[in-house]
Amino acid sequence: MSKLLKFVKRAQNKIGRKVLDVKMFTIVLSRILDRKPDSIKPGKSIWLDINDNYERYTYILTKYFEIEGFQVYIKANPKFILSLGDPYAKSIVQENHTIFSFVKPEHAVAVFSDKSSGSKIISNDYFSTIYNKSDNNSYHIPLGMHPNMYKGLWNATQPIADRIFSVFFAGDFNEVSYKRLKRQSKFKMADRIALKYLLKTLPNAIFPKTYQELNKLEKHQVHIVDRTNFDIPQEALRSTISKYNFFIACPGVAMPLSHNIFEAMSVGTTPILHKDYANMFNPALIDLENALIYEDETFLDVIKKAIEIPEEEATNMNRSTLAYYNEHLTPKAIVQKLTDNNIKTYFLNAERASVARLQ
Repeated sequence: MSKLLKFVKRAQNKIGRKVLDVKMFTIVLSRILDRKPDSIKPGKSIWLDINDNYERYTYILTKYFEIEGFQVYIKANPKFILSLGDPYAKSIVQENHTIFSFVKPEHAVAVFSDKSSGSKIISNDYFSTIYNKSDNNSYHIPLGMHPNMYKGLWNATQPIADRIFSVFFAGDFNEVSYKRLKRQSKFKMADRIALKYLLKTLPNAIFPKTYQELNKLEKHQVHIVDRTNFDIPQEALRSTISKYNFFIACPGVAMPLSHNIFEAMSVGTTPILHKDYANMFNPALIDLENALIYEDETFLDVIKKAIEIPEEEATNMNRSTLAYYNEHLTPKAIVQKLTDNNIKTYFLNAERASVARLQ
């Protein structure tokens, strides 16, 4: 019976998504038909001519440009605009900042295409070359924070001071979802669930039941917020993380990368992450400088090291982490790469589709 219920739920989700796809398509089409021929706006702009929807990362890509004062145009490719029912991609339509058009603006600063027609090629083959640091003609676009953070929360001023010299993590531990990383065997690292059970063996690892309990915890501990106990509101997440020196950058659902590391680094909280995860950054994160790096067999040792690091050393690492974020991971830094004339090939993560391309 449980298998039948799961099948019914999946079917309902797929039908609901298709309904949303059609709804978004109808909205986009009506806007195109109602738009005046001379509605191309002056000023900095970019043009996306893509057929595949990178879902949340398509939306985040448009936000990077919008934050930096660009007008984003997307070619009205039917396949693409029939795929905008995704929970995050639909924000492109709902916010109505992006212009869908059949005409490329002549003054576009950058032209991206998933075909050979663009001056810049964009591809979802994200992971096959991610460790190649010597290719200066390509760029792996950083995932960024959770999409909702780019609705006014990503740069909200945070009190990056008075840290409590402890280790922190907040997130989901759904056993079905987060075991996928191990099941698919594309990345050789322990999944989030395995890390959780390792953490539970530490006597100073605390799993608070409420936000009030979290705020009363002491120094030199490991504080793990499991969403099944309570959820930290997104508007309070970066300020909560900023109280800590170290953040456990647990792997995501289908890939090592997850938005939480960007939220942590944006407030100078130094990530604790697997060596292969650290090497996915360009430049790679460096142990004891802007990261604490572990291998599966040394995970608990590194967590213990984080708790014992002298406060002055931890503070210096936090400064280095924030400097790395400001130089490489802000919308400004990313858009500079996106508009670099020397870079011709861009890799935008499409999560499952990108992982599936790995052999």
